Amino acid sequence: MKLQLSKNWFEKNIKREGDYEITAGPGVGLAQALKDGELHPLPGHGEVFVLQEFAQHVNQESLTDDDGFACWSNGTEYHPKDKFQPSQFWNIVRFGAKPGWATHVIWFNK
Repeated sequence: MKLQLSKNWFEKNIKREGDYEITAGPGVGLAQALKDGELHPLPGHGEVFVLQEFAQHVNQESLTDDDGFACWSNGTEYHPKDKFQPSQFWNIVRFGAKPGWATHVIWFNK
């Protein structure tokens, strides 16, 4: 089975204007994540970025897979089980696997 995504899907979900505009994907809804107990308060360590700022670091390669890992966040809480590497970021965003509630990323250095 092949995954086919139309041009309209990309135009609606990811707009190209010099850089990607990151939009909410379907993912897990905030209410469901809270109900499931998946979100936890931000820890005392790690660095929180808005999505666009994190995307710039990934594009500039100032954060690499060898440096650490990231988790999705809403700015005040995060999902500790959903870890990803910088090299995975754009594929997650492009294919709509980013949770819709995620407006931030928390970065953990090794």
